[in-house]
Amino acid sequence: MKTAPHLKTKLWKGVTKALGKDFSDNLDRKFDLSFAERNLVVYDMFDVPKVEQTNDSRISAVRFTVDLSAVRSSIEGIPLSNLKAIFRVAQDSNLE
Repeated sequence: MKTAPHLKTKLWKGVTKALGKDFSDNLDRKFDLSFAERNLVVYDMFDVPKVEQTNDSRISAVRFTVDLSAVRSSIEGIPLSNLKAIFRVAQDSNLE
């Protein structure tokens, strides 16, 4: 699967922003796969709180942050298996 160069640039900008000014020090840290698997949560889009749509023409765009710490996922099963299934379906639909 090929990746557009602008998407790679966007990804690295996000990584550097998240890691902050100590980018090179933080980049050398190891990814803890076991921790990630134990703490992974996959949410259905309907689980995530949203801002209700408005008909006010003065509002053209809204950005917001959602705290999911108190939100339970309605998706049953093992989160990693669910995530793999989602990506598999997305990849298959891109091949068609």
